[in-house]
Amino acid sequence: MSNFSFIQADITNGEELEKRIKGNISNLKIDSILLTPAYNSHRLLKDTAYDEIKTAIDRKAIGFINLVKSVLNHLNSGASVVFIGSVHSLSTKDNSCVSYSAANGAVISSVINLAIEFKHLYRFNVISPGGFVTENYKNTYLDWKDKLRKKTAFPIDSIINTIEFLFSDMSYGISAQNIIVDGGRSVMRCSAADWELKV
Repeated sequence: MSNFSFIQADITNGEELEKRIKGNISNLKIDSILLTPAYNSHRLLKDTAYDEIKTAIDRKAIGFINLVKSVLNHLNSGASVVFIGSVHSLSTKDNSCVSYSAANGAVISSVINLAIEFKHLYRFNVISPGGFVTENYKNTYLDWKDKLRKKTAFPIDSIINTIEFLFSDMSYGISAQNIIVDGGRSVMRCSAADWELKV
């Protein structure tokens, strides 16, 4: 990926997003898109305000659909569109936000329908990571180095490698998938409330 552009925009406003994209990429054609919407809330529904529910759905589900619609005329045949979701859309901690999980789940459903609509023309996939050591993770889990050593947490490189794979020709046959990158923890947990892997 030698040529790339970074666009920061309000993806909840489809018309403005389309104008921004036209202004930034003009007549260029796009091979790959990575969407990483910034919204992270882990409040129980009883503690969540109505505007927070709307924000989660807007920034993730509506934003994803707006982005895809706004770039359709700019996509090359075989283009790969990747959305960074969360493992919380399927298996979650006991303090996770329903709206956050629902928004990620809506994107997974949208990816499947987009893959059906555009068949072999474009590829649409979701990466659902979990347990990766980010700055936020370090602030939450002060023993993050120990978790890395025990392989109950993972370096961010695993997500980057997955993105690069989905952008490459090696993944040409992969579309409409939710690829969970969490070391298998979401499957191996004793219960959805157990965030730490028990062996």
